[in-house]
Amino acid sequence: MLALGSVLIFVLQIAASSTVLSPLLVAKAVPMSELNKGLSIQLFMIGLGYLIGMPIANTIYKGTDSYVWAYAYASMLQVLAGVLYAVASIMYYCKDDQKRLRKALLHQVQRINIRD
Repeated sequence: MLALGSVLIFVLQIAASSTVLSPLLVAKAVPMSELNKGLSIQLFMIGLGYLIGMPIANTIYKGTDSYVWAYAYASMLQVLAGVLYAVASIMYYCKDDQKRLRKALLHQVQRINIRD
């Protein structure tokens, strides 16, 4: 029963990420004028992942005679993709914060120089 539950969670996660969430994530990551290019690149990368990932999962299945390790492989790649997206988002937002912090520090230094 545990294996069936994990397969259902995996299938729902794949369906949500490839149909519902992907346009939202791309729209947040790229300007609206570049949305068509962003979606094209994302769909190309998804297709590339399917082309490369399926033979690897098949090799894992044939080597172990069990779908458990093939699903574990696919799940690990999904987690890795989520972590990479989180890191990219943090870097994107920190870049804006660094600009604001730099301006604030420069303003403070100028105020200190004016007082002296």
